[in-house]
Amino acid sequence: MRTEVFVGIFLTIFGIVFLVVGVVFVRTSSTTTEDTDYIETLPLLSAIQLQDTRAGTEAVIEGRIAERNPLHDNGFVAYIRSEYQGERCTKNDNDNEDCEEIWLEDERVTPTLWLDLAGGRTHLVNTNYEVQNVAVTEQSTKTLIEKETRRYEGFKIGNPVFAKGIVTADTDGPALNADFIYGGNRATYLSNRRDEAGSSFLGGIIFSVFGAVAIIAGGVLLFIGFK
Repeated sequence: MRTEVFVGIFLTIFGIVFLVVGVVFVRTSSTTTEDTDYIETLPLLSAIQLQDTRAGTEAVIEGRIAERNPLHDNGFVAYIRSEYQGERCTKNDNDNEDCEEIWLEDERVTPTLWLDLAGGRTHLVNTNYEVQNVAVTEQSTKTLIEKETRRYEGFKIGNPVFAKGIVTADTDGPALNADFIYGGNRATYLSNRRDEAGSSFLGGIIFSVFGAVAIIAGGVLLFIGFK
């Protein structure tokens, strides 16, 4: 096989892979932007407004973790715990090692939660909500010890929280069946999500351009090789 053909095939395959990755990034950016824009349109309810909102309404709330919540390990009210598994190392192009820490989730505590909102208090009634942008991260040891060090990521009393969900009836009054809880407020959430969308879009464009250039170059070499 002529060198031009071999290189042309390689560049074409390389370009297709990069182009596909670029398209995925761009689509992810578009989806994130649409979701963020939609969440921005949802009503931000105070405790009083929640009382007047019918069950089944999709809404968002922001407040703080209330003192009424029971405490769990290390004073957390909700957390994800991971155990340190050591490092995974691979050699880079300079023949040096690039190492990354490996953590394995071994416990997830996401109970129903009480939140203090403007004008009162409400309840997150479900336990299957997603945890995003945790407010507190702690380790069980100062230095990392394989299969001994545990990392806690979650929320404690007083931490600011933003949540999205469905208004539902509860024995203590209107509450929220939450899709996620986020450490911070709505403004921070929307800003971070748009930053993520922008990064995904930029990455997608870069991958797509490299992919297109590689496909064109590969096509030219294939044409020359088979000529």
